[in-house]
Amino acid sequence: MALLLTVLFLGTSGLAYLYKVEPRQEETVISQFARTIFADPRMTWAYYLVQTATAAILVLAANTSFADFPRLAGLMARDRFLPQQFRNVGDRLVFSNGILLLAFFSALLAWVFKGDTSRLIPLYAVGVFLSFTLSQAGMVRHWWRAGKRDEGREVRDEGREASDERREDRSLSFSSVVPQPSSLARGWRRSIVINGLGALATALVLAVFLLTKFIHGAWIVVVVVPLLVLMFKAIHHYYGHINAQLQLGEVPPLVPRHNRVIIPVVRVHRGLIHVLEYALGLSRDVQAVYVEVDPAETARVQRDWERLHSDVPLTVLPSPYRAFVGVLVDYINAVDAARGDDVVTVLLPEFVPTHWWQQFLHNQPIFLLKTALLYRTGIVVSSVPYHLR
Repeated sequence: MALLLTVLFLGTSGLAYLYKVEPRQEETVISQFARTIFADPRMTWAYYLVQTATAAILVLAANTSFADFPRLAGLMARDRFLPQQFRNVGDRLVFSNGILLLAFFSALLAWVFKGDTSRLIPLYAVGVFLSFTLSQAGMVRHWWRAGKRDEGREVRDEGREASDERREDRSLSFSSVVPQPSSLARGWRRSIVINGLGALATALVLAVFLLTKFIHGAWIVVVVVPLLVLMFKAIHHYYGHINAQLQLGEVPPLVPRHNRVIIPVVRVHRGLIHVLEYALGLSRDVQAVYVEVDPAETARVQRDWERLHSDVPLTVLPSPYRAFVGVLVDYINAVDAARGDDVVTVLLPEFVPTHWWQQFLHNQPIFLLKTALLYRTGIVVSSVPYHLR
């Protein structure tokens, strides 16, 4: 790859010198080469062939990001530095969430910078050379540790060999089976020099880009990269905290708990019959609660409730200020406080319309109540769907 890159770079530089080609905003250097070399009208097809091949290479280069970033995100998610959703493999056997995230931010950058590559290159260059510098510096650290580890092993083996020579004949010495340092570890000093020079060279290029292109967009990377690192560390800390809470440890004996079911009632309708049947299957301790937002509606609700011929009692909660969620949450909290070790289950009747946009026309009080109870400890909230035709 290094040889190929060298040939391409020197060849491009030589052609640019011979044909007096300079970079221009309206036409690429490769296009100028092809237009000059294939100036004969009979060779027009060759010009378009070069342009097509260049476009294909650029498409392949862009595809590299969509192939590798999702895998990288999956590895980081496995190590708990990104949300676990990035580990999910879709039905096409790719990390779909990583692809969607990359597509979104790629489109966002193209829109913000209006597709101007001269403004996008500083972002790319700073990120690339920062990665090069970190990887080369990481290799220096790797070789230093490997070398010191093998040096310590050599010292221990030499001491063991000398002790065996004093105890036994040289022909039976332990030295014949002493493991020798690996060839990779023996050249660790040379490797440190090579990777150290690479780290210095890429760090120098990085510094030049930061100084010369800082106000042209490089500052974005300078700001975003530390924020990303802090975000990764925060995600990792959060997953570690959650994992500590979810450890089984010593498992206590399982104890069945009494379940008390509460059904909030907005109005009595056919869908409520399905909820009552489900509730009675869970427990015999079932109670329906109606919040009296409009006193004129209370009598009608009670009459409709009696038509159900249900043994489930209906409790009417007065609400002088016409509040629904607050009054109901206070009542559920009072029941929860008096329940002891019982479980309070709140069953929410929820309409499922035939079209997704119709969802916005239903379930508003139920959605607000679900949101209010979601973060309550010890209360189970369950939606019982009723499918509308």
